[in-house]
Amino acid sequence: VKKILFDLYGINQKQETNEDVLRVKSTELDYKSLRVIAGLTQKDVSNMIGTSSTTYCRYETGFWETPEGMHEKIMSALSPKSIKSSLYKKHRRLLGYNQQRVADELGVARQTYSDYERGRLNTTLELDKKIRNILDIPL
Repeated sequence: VKKILFDLYGINQKQETNEDVLRVKSTELDYKSLRVIAGLTQKDVSNMIGTSSTTYCRYETGFWETPEGMHEKIMSALSPKSIKSSLYKKHRRLLGYNQQRVADELGVARQTYSDYERGRLNTTLELDKKIRNILDIPL
């Protein structure tokens, strides 16, 4: 996801890898662009922000004006960190794996993996590659 956002903005990965930079830059895109880049459905995002998919669809299409508080929720859900966490969970479920199985393959406690999946703990580049390999997420 970061690579796609980096390519979109022409950011040199070696110079700027700060998630804050991506968060600020990502506000320049509309909701649909961010959602599509992340490989998420409208239902995925609506679940992340606690609203119906119909309501989120109306925000995304501009049919309804997005209230400020909801805009913050959507942008938080579509942040690089949230997107990565959502991808972990989505792919894990698609493969029929539980958190314990992934944790065992990583050699960490289930709670630790859960924290990675929820975005409570940051992953290193090496750990992210391992998780993506286990969950068949393209790099």
